Amino acid sequence: MRDTPFETIGELEAYTGGPQIQCLECGKWFKSLATHLPRIHDMSHDDYRQKWGIPKRFALAGTATREKLSEQLKEAISKGEFTYDHLGSAIEASRLAGRGRKTPVDQKRQSEMVASIRPGDHSKLPPGEKTADGRDAENRRRYQQARRSQGRQLWQDSPDRQKKGLIAWRALQKGDPKPWFHYVAEYDTYSQYNEDEDTIIKQFYPDWGALRVGVVLKRTPNSVRARAQTLNVPSNLPQAKSHPFRWDRSNDPDLVKMVRNRKTQKELSEHFGTSMTTIAAQMKRLKIKKPKKPRD
Repeated sequence: MRDTPFETIGELEAYTGGPQIQCLECGKWFKSLATHLPRIHDMSHDDYRQKWGIPKRFALAGTATREKLSEQLKEAISKGEFTYDHLGSAIEASRLAGRGRKTPVDQKRQSEMVASIRPGDHSKLPPGEKTADGRDAENRRRYQQARRSQGRQLWQDSPDRQKKGLIAWRALQKGDPKPWFHYVAEYDTYSQYNEDEDTIIKQFYPDWGALRVGVVLKRTPNSVRARAQTLNVPSNLPQAKSHPFRWDRSNDPDLVKMVRNRKTQKELSEHFGTSMTTIAAQMKRLKIKKPKKPRD
């Protein structure tokens, strides 16, 4: 009888593959551990599985019991005695239960799978296959790698790129995105930041801000802002400050009374010393509706 949890699939298959199954708490053999565990050891099935590292897909019964139950279930289905009305509630209960903690067997299995499969291999066509347009997949991959490895014009060494970037930004400000699309198509960037992009952020981020630099680099403002923080590049643009005021719920009765007296949100914000957004949020929380104006 073992005294450590299971570590491999082979050990579990050997443990559950016989006509009888051994209780690892007392060493006795049974056709099934369904009633033995709670009666003798005062232990639930989940506690037993967690202690010995047995996933739920392995039954706590021998092959003879499993085959007998399988035959009984097939017979009940053929006679129409078994219905699937319980599946809806069972699925909902499973969804609410969430995922349990992985057993050592499953953790080892997942680690081996992750180590054997590199990121992106699941969508990579094997050698000799063709893409959807009929081209050879391997030749297409080599062409893309060669094209991406070609050097691009650096921002500081290309006045033409600087001019096109400024034109694209001004056109975008006026509502015309076409120059920006042409600029992005001509000066495509890598997924990771390179030295050229870092130079642009260091030179223009303090005065331009994340939005304008993001247009030039084909990046999102949040990505540019995070990269600027990594490079310790400050911004000279005015930043919006969060309001330090926190709503005191003791003001709820006064808020209700003033709303019913037809006070505007501006008057309420000045009275309580907070923003109109906070006033609107508290009115929504308290489900306060403005009284309708009386008809003349």
